[in-house]
Amino acid sequence: MQSVVFSSVFSHATNTLPGQLGGFQTLPRADKRWLSDRRDPTLPSRVFTNSYDNSGDWRWKVKAEDFFELMVKQAPISNSLCVAGDWNDTQSGNAEDVTIECVLVRPEMTASLANAIRSCGHRYTCGIKAFSLGRDSEPPLTEPFDLVYWVLDHISSDSSGIDTLDRYSHDLRYPGLKIADWVKNDFNLQCDADERYWTDPTETTPQIVSESWCDPATRDEQQERRAGTRLFVSIPFLKQLCDRAKRDLLITVSIHRRIRHSSRDDGIDQWTIPASQKVFILSSDGHLRDERTDYQIG
Repeated sequence: MQSVVFSSVFSHATNTLPGQLGGFQTLPRADKRWLSDRRDPTLPSRVFTNSYDNSGDWRWKVKAEDFFELMVKQAPISNSLCVAGDWNDTQSGNAEDVTIECVLVRPEMTASLANAIRSCGHRYTCGIKAFSLGRDSEPPLTEPFDLVYWVLDHISSDSSGIDTLDRYSHDLRYPGLKIADWVKNDFNLQCDADERYWTDPTETTPQIVSESWCDPATRDEQQERRAGTRLFVSIPFLKQLCDRAKRDLLITVSIHRRIRHSSRDDGIDQWTIPASQKVFILSSDGHLRDERTDYQIG
């Protein structure tokens, strides 16, 4: 279908655009692509696949394997890890918020930074982003750990005004998570127009996949809208990245659980309950470890 660009402006009197014909919005994005086409399917619910605890104690029953599972399950490409993301999972009044962040750290300083994050207890005051001064440099370095940030967060595009008129986008966060230009250039990666896949020209499958999703809005106050972003990277590529950067990859996985239904409110402020967090370290030999467990993943 051919895209049509209208130069006319929005009419506040009629609450319509010249491109809204028969209830269908024909005004495209500035790059002539629909934002709704960039929306990925919402992830299947992970929280309630096993035995479901209907009591408030469920909030404190985060297991050690939950953190690793969030990095490897429901992966869009095989043999990969989720190294960044931010999404929610909800069902039957319970909700789980997940945040995954990563940064490259000098090997001799990785253990110190991991211990500092573990001992702090709150990712907002002593998480990866708390050390993010100087992350705008190419590549950014922050003393004393010489942190190298290579995953970029959501940045509003020039087309955001047009994007809000796409009724099927469901307020999708766009652009989603992406890699820094210096990584793309150093590894000669090619990206598709929607910034979903980054691929080595010599390979048939992408090395990096960025997912973004958002459910339609609902009028049910007890129904929480599920939305999020994830960045999956192939393990062979992560090993090359660590080797070329001469650094380890430090990954934090945060899980915050809460109750949605007011009828089950036990008087506890949901947001005073700290999130559960685990710190992982990946080295260039494919060795992934947390404080107690080692994983040979590649």
